[in-house]
Amino acid sequence: MKVSSSHGFVFMLLLWWASSQCSAVEMQAPTRPYEIPIEHRYAFEFARFLEKAGLTIEKIQGSHLAAMFENLHEAAFVTTNKGIVQVVFLAGEQDAEKIRVIAQTVYSQEPSAPYKYRIEGHPTVNQPEAMQAAEPLYFTTYKRWFIVATGCELDTLIKRACTQ
Repeated sequence: MKVSSSHGFVFMLLLWWASSQCSAVEMQAPTRPYEIPIEHRYAFEFARFLEKAGLTIEKIQGSHLAAMFENLHEAAFVTTNKGIVQVVFLAGEQDAEKIRVIAQTVYSQEPSAPYKYRIEGHPTVNQPEAMQAAEPLYFTTYKRWFIVATGCELDTLIKRACTQ
């Protein structure tokens, strides 16, 4: 079988293209775990939990949710590639399991924050605390973490990771 020069050129072009694609893949740096700021080192285990669930952490900051509980100062506001997660770190290993979240009626006086939830059941909750939000919130209690997620997909990933 005789190969014409145009076939040879096409073959060489395909070979070059394939090798350039392989090089591009090899040159991509692997993603590294998010480096947690020293002031939020209490969130280290939770951050690794989120990364293991397949989420990419973009930022960790302090969260105001700790104020809902007496004598707690550790809560994190975590920005991920799938949305926002807030977590309160409770003292006892199974303390989060005692918390109940009750969805209440939509607040007609607050059109900018129509979703209202009442948090109760944990002995350190400052009164049954109400949370208001502009969008639905998703709650998970796992070990000593009280987790609040801003989206259904994010919540599903977190709940799936809790069962593994």
